[in-house]
Amino acid sequence: MIDKNCFDELSKQKAKSFNQEKNYIKKALNGQTINCRVCQKQLQMQFINDKTQVKLQCKSSCTDILLDIDKGSK
Repeated sequence: MIDKNCFDELSKQKAKSFNQEKNYIKKALNGQTINCRVCQKQLQMQFINDKTQVKLQCKSSCTDILLDIDKGSK
């Protein structure tokens, strides 16, 4: 049987990690200089696939984030 306390702690850790990652991406997209958490090299941002995606990546590729851009419905 799963220990409820372990499950609750895991859930809290996952939520904290998600919020940290969300803030990390938000800062990068707002133009702030953000360094990779692993190699400490600056993340580069580029639009790809006809500007339907944003790629955040360090030169070492230890951070490699691909975001879809929601253009909204018109």
